[in-house]
Amino acid sequence: MIALAGFSRKLIAVSRLIREVGEALESVVETLADGIVLEKSELRTTIPKLQAVIQECASLKLLIRGLF
Repeated sequence: MIALAGFSRKLIAVSRLIREVGEALESVVETLADGIVLEKSELRTTIPKLQAVIQECASLKLLIRGLF
């Protein structure tokens, strides 16, 4: 029963990370909707968003790898 509860918590964490990755990607898409990054302010906004996506994907990968 304890193992099942731990697995359930991990699945919830995976679900949360998947949602966060989706939100981060959506934010990047909105920033780059016009297909062109011309303004430095847009670039300063986009780079941290891309870094956040990469970090969330890495966290998700490690968590999923730990499940199996």
